[in-house]
Amino acid sequence: MRLRQQAREDGWRSCYLNFQNLDRAGFESPDALFLELARMTVDALDVDADPDAAWSPRRGAKRNWTRFMEREVLDPSTPMLLLFDEVDLAFENDACRFDLFSMLRVWHNRRSEDLEGRWKGLGLVIAHRSEPGDWIEDAVASRVGRRFKSSEVWIAMQVATAPVSTRSRPDTGLGTACPLSWSASSM
Repeated sequence: MRLRQQAREDGWRSCYLNFQNLDRAGFESPDALFLELARMTVDALDVDADPDAAWSPRRGAKRNWTRFMEREVLDPSTPMLLLFDEVDLAFENDACRFDLFSMLRVWHNRRSEDLEGRWKGLGLVIAHRSEPGDWIEDAVASRVGRRFKSSEVWIAMQVATAPVSTRSRPDTGLGTACPLSWSASSM
């Protein structure tokens, strides 16, 4: 909660998505999971958008949620911090686990490719009780797994989302490593 408060104090929108709030049906498939998370996101941010109306059976789950975030939630003028808590609950369904973490990695990569600026201001924090190597099959390629203190996470988020021309790199040893893993013991 300290990160969320710090984000708000610094002018960021912040959205806390606790997987304990999801019903079992939300974990039946990636599509069900992502639609529920999109609903939780608009509720938490008080965004006037309808994920159900935006979801298309012609698109896959990852494309649906990514497109919804891009068109309805992300705002290039205001950075946003997404905090995922208790993500371990998605591990019971391999497809949910794989699609969630591979999609978050894609979102992270979009931050450097984004010409419109919507993705540049997105910060991701993932809280878990498991080993980050369990998240996706190729954990080495994803560079996940370091524990952080809340102050380190916030500094990294600010550095990673600053425009390249204005970045100052405090000596945190963090670089721009995102998505960030925050273990339950750090909370």
